[in-house]
Formats: sequence, structure tokens, C-alpha cells
Amino acid sequence: MGTPTPLGSGPGKTPPPPSGGSGGGGGGGTTNLAKLIMQLEKIEIRNDRDLYQYARLTRAIGMELSMRMAMDGDWVAALLGQYKGKWYTFGAQSKIRAKLVGAHLRAGASAARVVGLSGVKMYASFQKHFVKPEIEAQNKKVKPKDKGFVIGDKPHKSAGPEGRSAA
Repeated sequence: MGTPTPLGSGPGKTPPPPSGGSGGGGGGGTTNLAKLIMQLEKIEIRNDRDLYQYARLTRAIGMELSMRMAMDGDWVAALLGQYKGKWYTFGAQSKIRAKLVGAHLRAGASAARVVGLSGVKMYASFQKHFVKPEIEAQNKKVKPKDKGFVIGDKPHKSAGPEGRSAA
């Protein structure tokens, strides 16, 4: 028995591209994207710092995935654009069809960009709806509605001068 070969690397086939790194081209291994996703999975949101970290990781994942899918879309389009098939229709139409196939990955790249932007918008919304009102409430002096009996306060409208009754 021989050593097992990776999928698609039998006799007469080209070896798979080297794995690792964050470059495109379909390599496997642990990449920056995989590390970011593992970090995202570990976050338990308990305070505002966890929300901030979640937003940063979501943004980084969206950017990484967007760039990778856009580059892979171009790579697939270039690869398929060189295809010379047995059928007569794969002449000049090959490049047109390749662009159509690569466009799906580029559309996915724009969706990944939206994922990254959603994390940023989530944190901005948290700041607007929770943090800002909390800071404003701390800065405001809260006056109770019913003060009760207070000495030295200005007289009410119904009282005469210096707090005497108007009667």
C-alpha cells in the first residue's frame, strides 16, 4: 500500500497549491480568517468592551473575506478564460462565460463587505442608543418633582412676599 494522495493530485495532475498564509488561490491550512473566526467564537458578550471586540472582529472578518473572495473571483475568471474545450462554442465565448462565473464570487465579496460594515454599525448604534444617554444622564442634575419642605427656596406664586400667605 502506498501513501494516500490528496484529492485531485493523482498521476498526471498538478499538485495542490501550498497551504498557509492569507493569500488567495484556494490554499488550505490555518489562515488569518480562520484565526479571526475562532476568536469571534470565543467572545461572550458581557460588557461594552466585549461588544467593541466583537465589532472589531466582525469588521476584520468582513474585510478579509471580501478581499479573498474578490481576488479568487478574478483568479477563477482568468483561469476559466483560458479554457479551450472540445466544443466549438468555447472559443471567444470562453472569456465571457468566465467573467459571468467570476462575477458570482465578486458579488459574494460585496456581501462580505456588508458583514464587516454591519459590525461597525452595530457598535455605533450601541454608542448612540446606550452609552450617550447614560453619559447625558450622569451629567444632568436630576431634580426631584416633589421637593417636600425646603427652607430658603424662593416663594411659590400663591404665597405673598417672603413666603407669607396672600390672604
